[in-house]
Amino acid sequence: MIIYILPEILTFLMAVFFLLSAFKKISMETLHKTGMFFSIINILIILFTINLNGLFFYGTYKIDFFSQSIKFILAVGLFFIIFMADKRIENTIKKNYGEFLFFLFSSNLGMMMLSSALEFITLFLSLELSSYTMFVLVGFLKNKKISAEAGIKYLFIGAVASALTLYGYSIIFSYFGDTSLQAMRIGSMFMMKDVILYIGFIFFLTAFFFKLAILPFSFWAPDVYQGASTNVTAYIATVSKVAGVAVLLRIFVYFFPIFADQEKILILISILTMTFGNLVAVQQKELKRLLAYSSIAQAGYMLVGLVMFNKSGMSSTLFYVTAYLVMNFTVFLVIDQVEKEKGSTELTALKGLSQRAPLLSLSLLLALLSLGGVPPFVGFTGKWFIFSSAINKGYLTLVLIAFLNSVISVYYYLLVARQAYLFMPDEKEKMKVTVPVRVYSYFSIVFIIVMGFYPAPLLNWAEKAIRYLVG
Repeated sequence: MIIYILPEILTFLMAVFFLLSAFKKISMETLHKTGMFFSIINILIILFTINLNGLFFYGTYKIDFFSQSIKFILAVGLFFIIFMADKRIENTIKKNYGEFLFFLFSSNLGMMMLSSALEFITLFLSLELSSYTMFVLVGFLKNKKISAEAGIKYLFIGAVASALTLYGYSIIFSYFGDTSLQAMRIGSMFMMKDVILYIGFIFFLTAFFFKLAILPFSFWAPDVYQGASTNVTAYIATVSKVAGVAVLLRIFVYFFPIFADQEKILILISILTMTFGNLVAVQQKELKRLLAYSSIAQAGYMLVGLVMFNKSGMSSTLFYVTAYLVMNFTVFLVIDQVEKEKGSTELTALKGLSQRAPLLSLSLLLALLSLGGVPPFVGFTGKWFIFSSAINKGYLTLVLIAFLNSVISVYYYLLVARQAYLFMPDEKEKMKVTVPVRVYSYFSIVFIIVMGFYPAPLLNWAEKAIRYLVG
């Protein structure tokens, strides 16, 4: 059995190692290299176990191609976040880098467990492990007032979301008398449904909507994105969203009879989320706040695919959230490099980037255009798949609204690119870009273009993962 849960065991041991490292004087450089090495090992171990199948711990934990694929994406995202750190990272993190990595690996462990959980208590404990470690990471810059404030807001709203989810659990349990998702899946097909049960499931979704920053559980995002360290913000904006989508995919599949009756309500939430995010993002002058509202809008697009309740919609969403991780991380990496150079994340900090760091500005431009859904990039292809699944179900008005929202997003994404390409820089010297950052920039450029023109490998993988989930 150990080989099936080897990724989780190794991630736990890695987290313990970094916790113990806090009691020894180990340089940040050594810890950073160790973290990179551990995250690569984790990726390889997950690939080794990706085709394994099994039910464990009395049916509460499932290993299959879907769960292992999600864990692979999470592990890659963790590698990206550790990769983002260098000697110019904030002093508070640099001095406490062992603890920082401990919380990162612990959060990742919770998300990995979320992708395999088949029982309410296991699901909730995994959710809390991933969430509360992130609350600490957000407030990690304890000497910065804005970081402490963001951490408190994130903790408070997250605690409320968790409480509502737990309350939803209790209502659902009162109907089914069982905490197993599989047992409740069978029971939901035959049970007479009433308003209280629907309310229970709406409360149940609260914490997962909070994780994805879906209205009305998205008001934490701007302050948290701005207040947290940029690499923590990137982690919340990318890796956390993958985990949220993975859980919602499983929940919607298992409780299709319940949520199919609430399809129109969920579609309305999707429309409000994407519209609110895009309209407010247009007014932002601070990059991380702009990306916070952008992430809210992106969650609205993802919800469109999720609430179609069919294989094409779900595989399209999995395709898009995977591409979104690369696109969004690329933008955050560029912002992180600029912030370390200029000490600012204001929109004007990008002035003249194309002259000081042409490769970074090109990767930023392509990532922004892709996020906006401009063809022929991977973001456009992902949205095309999602919108096609909605059209096939007759939701033409929904797709039209989503398309108009994409047009709005292109406007403010181009405002960001405009700073990089149409303004003269304040400094004349070239910006220092390390070899690893250059390598990642080339990778992101190739990924965004190639997966836009030739999405078949990524889409086939997503469809295979969903087949295992639905089956």
